[in-house]
Amino acid sequence: MADDIRRELDTILDRHDDAFRAFRQASDAFDAAVAALRDTLNAIQAANHAQGNAIDALRAANQAALRLLRDTNGGNRV
Repeated sequence: MADDIRRELDTILDRHDDAFRAFRQASDAFDAAVAALRDTLNAIQAANHAQGNAIDALRAANQAALRLLRDTNGGNRV
């Protein structure tokens, strides 16, 4: 094989290796982004769950207050 062909093949293979490295970096970055998105979605889910608990607690307190109010008024609606 002639020296000029070897040099050209060497250059081509170096570029090919650079391209594979770039693909690997892009893939790793995508994996990191997906992991961060999962963390974000888990945090949103936890916040939504906490909000639901707060709503339930406020409603229970409101219902208890209504029962007390109605019981002290002889069962009449206020």
